[in-house]
Amino acid sequence: AIEDRLFWNTVDIDWKYSENPDYVHQSIDKDQYIQKKKQEILGNLRFVDGIYTSLEIYTTAGKHIGFINCYPFPRGCALSQSAAIGIIIPSQENRASGYGTEALSLYTEYLFGRNIEKIYLITQPSNIAMRRAACKCGFVPQHDLSGSAAVLHMVKKRT
Repeated sequence: AIEDRLFWNTVDIDWKYSENPDYVHQSIDKDQYIQKKKQEILGNLRFVDGIYTSLEIYTTAGKHIGFINCYPFPRGCALSQSAAIGIIIPSQENRASGYGTEALSLYTEYLFGRNIEKIYLITQPSNIAMRRAACKCGFVPQHDLSGSAAVLHMVKKRT
C-alpha cells in the first residue's frame, strides 16, 4: 500500500488536478514519504480518539485502488462529534464501478458506530462520481461553508 500511495503522489498525479483544478504540485522526497507512512502504520498514528482515520481501499480480488481519510474535529469545538472525510480512487479505470460508494457506505457506518454524529464530505462540484456516491450513501448538499463556489459540501447525520 505504501508503494501505491507513493506512486499516486509522485507519478500518477492527474487525479489531484481533477480533485482540485488549482492544485500546485510539490515534489516529494520518496524516502521521507516511505518513512512517514511506515511510522504512521507502525506507530498506530492512523488511530485518533478511537477512530481509524486512514484506511486503504481494496477490491475483493485484492487490488489496492485507493484510500479514504477522516479528520475528526477536536473535542470541545462547535463541531465535536463530527468528522470530515475524503475518498481518493486515483485511477479512472476504478471509478464509476461502485467501489467508492461501497467504501463510503462502510466507512460512514463505521464512523457513526464510533459516536460521530455528523459527517462532512467536501468535493469539487465537477466531481460527478463523488457526488453520486455521496448521494447514494445518504449525503445531501449543504450550504457552502468555505465561501468558495468551487467547493461543494455534503453532509450526513447519524439517524
